[in-house]
Amino acid sequence: MPDVVCSHIFGANWRSKATNLVSGRFIVEIPVPLEDVLVTGGSGRLGGFVVAELRSYYRVSTLDRPETLPAPDAPANILDLPALDRALRGRHAVVHLAAIDAAVPAPAATIFDTNVRGTWNVLEAAQRNGVRRVVLCSSVSALGVDFTNPGLPPAYLPIDEDHPLRPTHPYGLSKQLGEDIGRSFARRGPMGITCIRPAWIMFPDTLAWLVGHLRSTPDAGPAREPLPLLRSYVAPEDVARAARLALQRRDSGFARYFITANDTFEPRPTLEHLRDLYGSLPEIRKPERYRQNPHASAYDTALAHEELGWAPSGGWHDLVRQVESRPI
Repeated sequence: MPDVVCSHIFGANWRSKATNLVSGRFIVEIPVPLEDVLVTGGSGRLGGFVVAELRSYYRVSTLDRPETLPAPDAPANILDLPALDRALRGRHAVVHLAAIDAAVPAPAATIFDTNVRGTWNVLEAAQRNGVRRVVLCSSVSALGVDFTNPGLPPAYLPIDEDHPLRPTHPYGLSKQLGEDIGRSFARRGPMGITCIRPAWIMFPDTLAWLVGHLRSTPDAGPAREPLPLLRSYVAPEDVARAARLALQRRDSGFARYFITANDTFEPRPTLEHLRDLYGSLPEIRKPERYRQNPHASAYDTALAHEELGWAPSGGWHDLVRQVESRPI
């Protein structure tokens, strides 16, 4: 009777195969589905949406700073590698959201250290503990096409995942380096790492403010942060769904995907807005996109649709209707 050696393959779907190594000896891969998922930053604004989405599919635990509310299952700072080591024991997958956002007033060195070293710590602890799948929350800020580089237009439109990254702000740079760290760990194997790059996330308070701001409503208040130059956005529920689909990505290795709505919140057509903003337009690689929808996004999410099965759930007018339907 041949010897049988079992190894676990964590993935969204069950599969099995036997590989002949030498005569009479086989490795039988008995896959175990992802069951236990840790969400760093799980007590944060995006974390709440991601945890709610994942709990219908997995056992979900949260990791966040001890003082955050709701209280995390694993109180820890991502700069504390030994604490991360303990928190990741027995986990199958990690969704890494914990970071200092660009809108948070913090010293540049603090943003850079937290976001870059924190990402390295999470991946190092994940690899040490045999985690097989990691989702990193990057950002469109990794491109550097934002208010910190007002004279730097996109190299071409629509922007896809091959577009060069040219950030100068500590936040955008931290996201670019976070992706580089993820790619490095993926090369080591066997951990599969997926980066999602959301645009400006329309949390309920952000959405209500932006709608009022665009309508010049007096009680909208001053701008909370500079508007994205490309006027792109995404609903938090759509980011959460992207995180779940990224966990279910079958391929190992590294991948990154833009996660944005298909349109913009800019009242004017996209190309008209960008021409006025930059003085001219870059190469338009898919002109039919803007002929069919003059308000089409500057970002191309075709790869996320093709490889993850992700698509935004609606457009800007759908979000505006949500604000209008809320009781006063």
